[in-house]
Amino acid sequence: QAVSAYNLNTFDLVLMDELMPEMGGLEATKIIRQSEQELGRRTPIIGMIANSLQHTIEICREAGMDDYLSKPIRAEQLKHLIEVYLKKRNSNPKENLIDQSYLCEIAPVFLAQYPALLNQAEAAITSLDHDLLYRAAHALKGAIANFSMDAAKPALDLELIAKQ
Repeated sequence: QAVSAYNLNTFDLVLMDELMPEMGGLEATKIIRQSEQELGRRTPIIGMIANSLQHTIEICREAGMDDYLSKPIRAEQLKHLIEVYLKKRNSNPKENLIDQSYLCEIAPVFLAQYPALLNQAEAAITSLDHDLLYRAAHALKGAIANFSMDAAKPALDLELIAKQ
């Protein structure tokens, strides 16, 4: 799923769990790095690893991971790495042009889908249908997050409420 999601979307950063059930994070990273050569882009991949033994770190780097976080993940370390890699990405004007082009592609799709998603959420609230509300809020969150994580926060809150 990680490889499919990567190939179908553009991400600023990937957090890759070393131990995933179907395909391990190391194997997924190697496949992503191979597909990047065809796609002409490179996205930072931060591995989330069970231990920070030097051997494990070396294996992660050999697979193509840019950095790592040891579990349990500490919020401050995660925040620091995100800031480091997003600053590197934002300092590359070519990357910013790609991002603007991507936004121009998805904006019309968002504008076409947004009213229906909003109506679906409103109908779910009116009918007290928690499952429908969860699905609608989840879809809204994903659609809005393409533009701004801050703007997606109300949809995330709604999704969490519906999940309870």
